[in-house]
Amino acid sequence: MGTTIRSLPALLALVALLLAPAPATTAAPAPAAAGAAAPAAAADDEEDLGQLLLMLDASGSMKEPDPSGTTKMVAAKRALTSVVDTLPEDATVGLRVYGDRSDSCRDSRLVAPLTTLDRPALRSAIERTRPTGETPIAYSLKQAVEDLGPEGRRTIVLVSDGEETCAPDPCKAVRALVGSGVDLRIDTVGFGVGAPARSQLQCIADAGGGTYYDAADAEALTASLAKLSQRATRPFTVTGEPVEATELPEEAPVLEPGQYTDRFATGSPVRYYRLARQPGSTVRLSMTSRPLATAGSFDVEDVDVTVTTESGESCQTGTATRFDPVGLGQVLVLTVQVPGATPEALEAARASASAEASPPPTDATPEETPTSTEKPVEPADACATAEELLVGVTRTQGGARPVPFEVVYLEEPVVTDRADLPPQLTGVPPEPTPVPAEGKGTRVVGGGGFSDALELEDGTYRETLLPGEQIFYRLPVDWGQVATVTLDVPAPGQALALSPTTYINVQADLFTPDRVRVGNYAAIPAISDYNRATQTTRTIPEVRYRNREAEPTNDPGWTYAELRASALAGDHYLALSREQAEPGTPEAQPLDIRFRVAVTGEPTGAPSYDGADPTAEESPAAEDTSAPDSSAADGSDGSDADADDGSGSALPWILGGVGLVVVLAVAAFALVRRRT
Repeated sequence: MGTTIRSLPALLALVALLLAPAPATTAAPAPAAAGAAAPAAAADDEEDLGQLLLMLDASGSMKEPDPSGTTKMVAAKRALTSVVDTLPEDATVGLRVYGDRSDSCRDSRLVAPLTTLDRPALRSAIERTRPTGETPIAYSLKQAVEDLGPEGRRTIVLVSDGEETCAPDPCKAVRALVGSGVDLRIDTVGFGVGAPARSQLQCIADAGGGTYYDAADAEALTASLAKLSQRATRPFTVTGEPVEATELPEEAPVLEPGQYTDRFATGSPVRYYRLARQPGSTVRLSMTSRPLATAGSFDVEDVDVTVTTESGESCQTGTATRFDPVGLGQVLVLTVQVPGATPEALEAARASASAEASPPPTDATPEETPTSTEKPVEPADACATAEELLVGVTRTQGGARPVPFEVVYLEEPVVTDRADLPPQLTGVPPEPTPVPAEGKGTRVVGGGGFSDALELEDGTYRETLLPGEQIFYRLPVDWGQVATVTLDVPAPGQALALSPTTYINVQADLFTPDRVRVGNYAAIPAISDYNRATQTTRTIPEVRYRNREAEPTNDPGWTYAELRASALAGDHYLALSREQAEPGTPEAQPLDIRFRVAVTGEPTGAPSYDGADPTAEESPAAEDTSAPDSSAADGSDGSDADADDGSGSALPWILGGVGLVVVLAVAAFALVRRRT
């Protein structure tokens, strides 16, 4: 069994590495250029944003003291109000309370009807609640199902400090509801409960396909409600200016640097954009889509991008593949880059074009032709000098339904002082030093994607990670700085209920401003009965412009991918993801993670751009907007030389012959072994 535990991450890593696009053929986009319009939320009328019904226990026992020094009811009101203040504007939310008026077993009221978020009404309803009577949980849940209606994605978050005091048994009632075909999720929070109430609330959550949280005090209650409410109302967020790629290249919309949203279906023809750019600039483009609804299956999704000039010269290609048999529920990221030119190469290209347009007089003599002993500068190619680039997008595998994508275009102008900038990192990278911890950590709730990632300063944080989640945080890193993240899994002090067959798999990834993943597969050793805690430290190498000059080598030291990825200052990202799990199993219990962040080094080595600095503004963030919209594809950062080495994606080799069968078999074997 011990061998199986150790081999699982290696097997999964092998699968991820085989499926990852070749580094040389993919790069990545970045934040919108300075001066770009702020993106608006993408309207997605085909996506169900879901409904959230909060349920609050207002029985007499909520008058009891809370460890925070107040009563349970006061603490619950503060927690609910805090959650209401952070919900997205377009969330559909309501509030039902029970036991606040009498000792009747039918005392359950919808005090705030389900509607688009009305913060004043919800705050007022919360404040008016007074603890009084019984705990009619089963009756209230039946009423809640009627509140939510028969259709759509529906979630109930129930907060209680005790067990049912009326009939029937709420756990049996939920099983009956689910068995009758009602599609909803029920999450429960036990607030300072004893063993009987904890067992009952756990049973309700299991039967309702949800998660049970044990909140011992007001702080834990607030964190639990924030987490559950976020998951219900704000999954992966797609933001940007709506745009529609076209099937005819000549009709393609022209994109300026910025952030956009579009939709792509499998099997449709190639669709096109045009990118307006200054000659010589480096072009970075990324496309990000939501996690698969079928995460945990053997479904494969592919997205391909080609970049050409107007006259048809091939500039860059990229492929992103999502294959998620363990159910990590990650976003799909495709990134490509078209390298720019040095000022000298750009000038040589202009001179060459001018000479072709105006040939010397036919009577010119050799003596009249200027000569030089210096080696002539090689002119930049057409891809580096074109004023417009054509981008073709194809979704080759995946579900038939169109999927929303977030499209980010960054233009990095010509750098005028390249020779004066710090050279690329060399030598052997130092062993990562864990970031010192400061207490339990500040409770945080990360975002559902890049655009609404929670910005973090240096410090110690604590997050609860649920099965199937991927959570994002933003880490500003300037030129010349290093970012280090240390993770404790689980957080110190959390006692997990583990058995010899329990495995909880977590992954931590770092991304650059242009959404290139730093390094490859980044699984944390699985938490199990044999490995109850682990600590992992990951770093973003010192950010230097000339790191992009790195070339593949077999010499020990920094890897080509690490250096090429760490070549752009700005907002970097930490993404935590966790394997899906069956409700009610030990793998499904909430997992607390403590992580520490440190960005070190004085900002230095900033390049001088012949144009607007693309790192001057942060990535656009979502303004409380959401659209329920996966494993991030690796990319290279490119260089001034052609980044395409002809190797292409690893996928064609995998899909050829029996390659895919082997990969599927390896993943299936790992899953079976892990659970036996």
